Amino acid sequence: MKKTILLLIVVVGGAFYLGWFTFTTSKSGNTEHVDIIFDKDKIHEDELKAFEKLNEYEQQLSKQAEKNAAANTDTSAATGSTLR
Repeated sequence: MKKTILLLIVVVGGAFYLGWFTFTTSKSGNTEHVDIIFDKDKIHEDELKAFEKLNEYEQQLSKQAEKNAAANTDTSAATGSTLR
């Protein structure tokens, strides 16, 4: 239960830090109004940026894997050994 509450606090804090939502208040006599404003455009923009970063990272990993595979093939061919 404590871990769930902590996770919720971290997610809400991160969303607030990223500007995904804001709070506004206004007073009228004895009443106070609190509004939560969600910035859907900002959320969507950050979502697209995250997907772009993931794609870049995936491409880097693929290139590194290809280099490692080529290096392993070259090493095996040079020593005359085979993997079993």
